[in-house]
Amino acid sequence: MPIKILICGLLFFFAFQTVSAQSITDQFQAYIGIWEGEGWHEHTDHTNFFVQRCSILPKLDGQILLIEQYAHIKDEPDQLLFKELQIWQLENDSTIVSFTYRGQKAARESRLSIEDGKIINRRNDSIYFVSEIDENGKYIMKGYEKGTRFFEMTLIKKN
Repeated sequence: MPIKILICGLLFFFAFQTVSAQSITDQFQAYIGIWEGEGWHEHTDHTNFFVQRCSILPKLDGQILLIEQYAHIKDEPDQLLFKELQIWQLENDSTIVSFTYRGQKAARESRLSIEDGKIINRRNDSIYFVSEIDENGKYIMKGYEKGTRFFEMTLIKKN
């Protein structure tokens, strides 16, 4: 399915959903913008060091956030690691509904929670990611599997 058709369909879907009293744009103003930085992802037999660019923009009058992410292997800009599109909508004051589209895979829906100002994305019982804006204004995301960190990225706002 072409990505433009998917985006149009998801935007149409979100346009008719019940909206929380607080818009997602209000709650995540610090995340909105263009971000760039680096990170690492540990695998069983190697570690990927990568450069990432992330765009987080409000759509539909601030009722959803559109997140586009691109990452390539550090020092090898032609080695695309991933590209991803996410659409976030605030379901209530502590839960985000997220649709993710990555490459040729179909969209997957997940629910992210907000705990102590951090975004928690639980992929399953053993893997989860924690995102936050630190005291220096950097966007930090860390991934854990069974309590052991296997992923970390640090992005700096470019606008």
